[in-house]
Amino acid sequence: MFLKVLMWIVIVLVIISGIAVMFMTKGMGAVKKVELKELNLSGIPDGTYEGHFDGARWTNTLKVTVADEKITAITIISPPSYVEDDFSNKLINSVLAKQSLDIDVVSGATVTTKAMLKAIENALSGKQ
Repeated sequence: MFLKVLMWIVIVLVIISGIAVMFMTKGMGAVKKVELKELNLSGIPDGTYEGHFDGARWTNTLKVTVADEKITAITIISPPSYVEDDFSNKLINSVLAKQSLDIDVVSGATVTTKAMLKAIENALSGKQ
């Protein structure tokens, strides 16, 4: 009897794990293929622009502030699922320092990095 119960517990855990993996990777291939364009900040009027990227669990919304043709701030309104503040701060600081989307991605977070960079690009290109 104990072995039967244990077997069913294992089966249920395997099914739950499979569903979790499907959720965690849904849309990953599409986000990996997203192309980022080079940022051209010349001619962008001072202001704050909202950008959104829709990509399953990597969907995110943020605001990008521009002054004197430079990105001066990036505020995350709605982060992708399962993103730690430390990662977000590193990404934002990298973009601010380079004034570019061409930054080093965080190892193991390539898809999340791309999704957030695309939202920044969308904010500054007027795409929503």
